[in-house]
Amino acid sequence: MAMNSMNTASSDRVIKLEVIDDKLPKTSTGMVDTSLFTGENNLHARINPQTMMWTVHYEKGAVPGSLKEQRWTSFAKLYKDLELYFKDRNIKITEVVQSRTP
Repeated sequence: MAMNSMNTASSDRVIKLEVIDDKLPKTSTGMVDTSLFTGENNLHARINPQTMMWTVHYEKGAVPGSLKEQRWTSFAKLYKDLELYFKDRNIKITEVVQSRTP
């Protein structure tokens, strides 16, 4: 995935996900929203302009607790942590795009 092809000034980025090897996502709690793979739901990374901290949000529903309470000081760190989080669940990040929502 080429992060450097994105507009680095974007305060809201959509993180596209895909199941690795067409296998089911691995989860012990059932907290993986399968609509993330169909485009019905999207994971957003947003920066708070007052605190300059990054957080993640779903368009629909709540992100799992382990991600909900996290704050990141840089998008690169957020990306790395999400890669590890999703890799453990048999999911990979395929693309990061600037959000079209205001």
